[in-house]
Amino acid sequence: MLWRLVIFFAFISQITFCQTAVSPKERLKALLSNQNNWKSVVYMEGLSVEGDNGMTWRNESFPYVIEIAFESDGASDLGVKVLLKSNTNQEAIVGYNFANEQLYLNTINAGKTNILDILGLFTTPLKLLRGRVKLYIFVQKNLVEVFANDGEGFLSSQVFPEENSFDWKIFTIGKAQVGQLGVYERIKKV
Repeated sequence: MLWRLVIFFAFISQITFCQTAVSPKERLKALLSNQNNWKSVVYMEGLSVEGDNGMTWRNESFPYVIEIAFESDGASDLGVKVLLKSNTNQEAIVGYNFANEQLYLNTINAGKTNILDILGLFTTPLKLLRGRVKLYIFVQKNLVEVFANDGEGFLSSQVFPEENSFDWKIFTIGKAQVGQLGVYERIKKV
């Protein structure tokens, strides 16, 4: 019996287990390739924004995608707060800091978990593309993924929001121009 275990483990040790990493550009392309599965619920162009503006939008369900292209008009930061829950401070913040040329995802207040080090502040360097930043923010029930400038920058984090946390809003620190804003929801299959 022992010799069978030795042969089994010798055989198993010869098998190579591997995962192939997908680049952010490939992942973004795959997510966007199924455009027939998404419906547009918001589309705007040429917005001037300053501060929180008091404008909060609500999506009907998860997942949803926010596509936003913007440039600074004196702003130090611009981004989108997602997973907002009224009467709480719950939010996940996706933003860009113009001075540091840095994309960030702050999930510190994006719900509760007993798992240490899952929620936090995540950053990555990101250069402007022709003076602008373009973000695709994919929001699912327990995951936020951010693709910047067609996959040049990427951040993601697990999140643990309260139920029905569908609200989101644009924020700035200073004044900025939003060239394009599109929001898409997954089409429900019947």
